[in-house]
Amino acid sequence: MKIEKLFMFENDEKAHLITYIRDNPPEMDNEPRRAIIICPGGGYQWTSDRESEPIALQFLARGYNVFVLKYSVADMAKNLNPLREIEASIKHVRDNAKAYNIRPDRVFVLGFSAGAHVALSSGTLLHKEARPDAMVLCYPVVTATCETHLGSMYNFCGTDAPTEEQKELFSLDLHVDRDTPPAFVWHTENDPSVPVQNSKNLISALKNAGVKHELLLFPDGPHGLSLATHETCKDIPEDEPHPSSVWVDLADKWLKNL
Repeated sequence: MKIEKLFMFENDEKAHLITYIRDNPPEMDNEPRRAIIICPGGGYQWTSDRESEPIALQFLARGYNVFVLKYSVADMAKNLNPLREIEASIKHVRDNAKAYNIRPDRVFVLGFSAGAHVALSSGTLLHKEARPDAMVLCYPVVTATCETHLGSMYNFCGTDAPTEEQKELFSLDLHVDRDTPPAFVWHTENDPSVPVQNSKNLISALKNAGVKHELLLFPDGPHGLSLATHETCKDIPEDEPHPSSVWVDLADKWLKNL
C-alpha cells in the first residue's frame, strides 16, 4: 500500500490530501477500483483523526482506493477554501486515474459532520462536470434553514454574525438541483450537536429535485460516532458496537449498486 501526503493547495500550506493506494500483486484482481475521498469532521475548526484513517482502512479493505482530505479549518475555512480543496482533490484523482488504478467515473466523496458539509458542497456548489459521482454523508451539517451547528457556520462564514447572503450560501439544501449526485445519508434522531433536521431538510430537497438517495436513521446515539465502535468513539462500550456500525457495509453496498 502506498501512503503519501500531497501538499497541493496554494491557498493553505497546511491543507493536504493523503493517499491510500493498494498494491497490485499479480494474483489479485487488479481491475480499476472505485475511489473515495474522505472529509473528516470537526466543526470547520479541526479535522478529526477518528474520522480519517480508520475510515480509510475500512473502505480500502472493501476494494476502494482511498484519499483523506485534511481541508482548511479555523481562520482558513472562510472564503470557500475547503470547497476549492475538494474540487481540486476530485480533479486530481480523476486526472490521475491510470496512476491510481481507479475508475474516473466512480469518484465518491464521504464526509462526517462539517466534513459532510464540505462533501455536500462539492455536489451542490460546483459545476456539473466537477462534481463527485456520489456522496456518503454521515450526521451532516447541511443548512441554516433549521437549527444547525453554529460553530461550523461561523467558521465557514468567517464571522459569528453572518449575513443573510452568507447563510444562504451555507445552506446547501437550497442549492440541490437535478445534477446533484446520489446521496447516502445517515444520522441519529437525538444527535445533540447537529440536529437530525439537517438531514431531513436535505432529503426533502433531494426528493424534490429527483435525486437518488438513501436515508438511514437511528433512534439514539451521540454525535461523532465515526465507525460506531469503541475504538473510534469512546462513548460506545468496548464489547457492544452501536447499531449504526452497519453504515459502512450498507454504504459500500449502495455505492457498488449505483
